[in-house]
Amino acid sequence: MWVTFGYSLCFSGGEGGIIGNLDKAFLSGISIDSMYSNGKIPELVFVAYQMMFAIITPALITGAFVNRINFKAYLIFLTVWQILV
Repeated sequence: MWVTFGYSLCFSGGEGGIIGNLDKAFLSGISIDSMYSNGKIPELVFVAYQMMFAIITPALITGAFVNRINFKAYLIFLTVWQILV
């Protein structure tokens, strides 16, 4: 989900918006040589760095309700969390 549309919704679009657009969906326009907007790090490194936070947050939350929720509800929660947060 992060590669398909998550990164694009977080880091594309105009300035001052709360949610971005889908200009960078499926990482379109991002290559090995493309630099992030500050010009100091490759954009793929920035994508991977931000993806780490997108992955670790639900993993930490999981410890709070282990054995209290069934697997189907857990998958729904993870999907909704990744899209909305």
